[in-house]
Amino acid sequence: TEFLSVALGDKVYVMGGADYAKNLQIDKVEIYDTKTDQWNTSAKPMPLAINHGAAVGYNGKIYVPGGFANGKVPTNKLFIYDPKKDEWTEGKPMPDPRGALTAQFINGTLYAIGGLNSSQIPVNTVEAYNPDTNTWTSKKSMPTARHHLESAVIGGKLYAVGGRILGDGVPSEDMHETLTNFNRTEMYDPQTDTWTIKQPMLVKRSGFAATAADGQIYV
Repeated sequence: TEFLSVALGDKVYVMGGADYAKNLQIDKVEIYDTKTDQWNTSAKPMPLAINHGAAVGYNGKIYVPGGFANGKVPTNKLFIYDPKKDEWTEGKPMPDPRGALTAQFINGTLYAIGGLNSSQIPVNTVEAYNPDTNTWTSKKSMPTARHHLESAVIGGKLYAVGGRILGDGVPSEDMHETLTNFNRTEMYDPQTDTWTIKQPMLVKRSGFAATAADGQIYV
């Protein structure tokens, strides 16, 4: 559960995660070939076992910023996987450790958005990574601090969707899911470094999946 996944070319890469029943962190990388309907389980494992991270494909490589290491401790590590070489390298760490975040590439820049910090408090942090210079810069904060959110890119703009607006430290018996889950859509324009609030989802949700296709976002 809580693994990372990304589609790159004709393959789907499933990485990391956790087996809560066995109290295990997972560093395994499994690759599904959509053309042959076969799994490759011999890929090089992640340098650090991570769950609740983000994975984004760009220019033939996979970028993995943040996530939770063992003990649900957020990390600021940035790992980069090259499928052709079956090799992991490490980029410059994020300025702030975060788990349960979302990330997307827009015009060659990686944007890491939201998540939980080391105190398990939701953040509205937005940080941008330039692969060419291996540098991070801070951007305009998201209007709402949240974690377990999703995102998609349409027309060069990033849409942050749903998530949770309270920390996981709140006991479930004390806080109903309709209050912790969130349905707002907020759009980020990297050209102007501004956020705009859009129509919310019909249902409040977190820990879901989202993707863009044909000019629409599907969750």
